[in-house]
Amino acid sequence: MEYKLKDLIDIHLFQNLQDKLNEIFPFPSAILDNEGNILTGTAWQNICTKFHRANPESELECRKSDQYIINHLHEANPSVTYKCLNGMIDIAIPIKIDGKHLGAFFTGQFFKEKTR
Repeated sequence: MEYKLKDLIDIHLFQNLQDKLNEIFPFPSAILDNEGNILTGTAWQNICTKFHRANPESELECRKSDQYIINHLHEANPSVTYKCLNGMIDIAIPIKIDGKHLGAFFTGQFFKEKTR
């Protein structure tokens, strides 16, 4: 039987954990499955949630960037760093259960260079 990440972890528990960690040390974080579905998310930058992911054209770029990272996580040592198509830096660490890659823990949404 093929399991999905959402079938094997307690999403509510992980969301609470991320929220509590964010109270101590604020940083954006999320868990995505291999299909690019956002299972948890904490402290995302407004430019991502209220602009890029709210606009259909740039949201498509976000999903492409998320999927690029998911597709390259097998190269992670221990993480993949990627400049998204909207110019922000994302970092992902693979989530493996019983040796099977089922998703990723993301952080990032940082600008490392001046924008236009």
